[in-house]
Amino acid sequence: MARLYNLARMTTATTGTGTLTLGSAADSGLTFAQSGVSNGETVTYAIEDYDVSGSVIAREIGRGVYTSSGTTL
Repeated sequence: MARLYNLARMTTATTGTGTLTLGSAADSGLTFAQSGVSNGETVTYAIEDYDVSGSVIAREIGRGVYTSSGTTL
């Protein structure tokens, strides 16, 4: 059964493929934990990468397992 959560909006410095390490909550966003996501839960996520002018240069949509210790997907 799908679950809906409040909008989590986080930063990351991760590049490439593999584990995504989550940073802090972005402006006007929540962390996954603040949104109510439980450790070990599979979530659908979207990532947008911006250039220095604020234009989106890349996007990704996927599914990952949230890990609260180390805050990763």
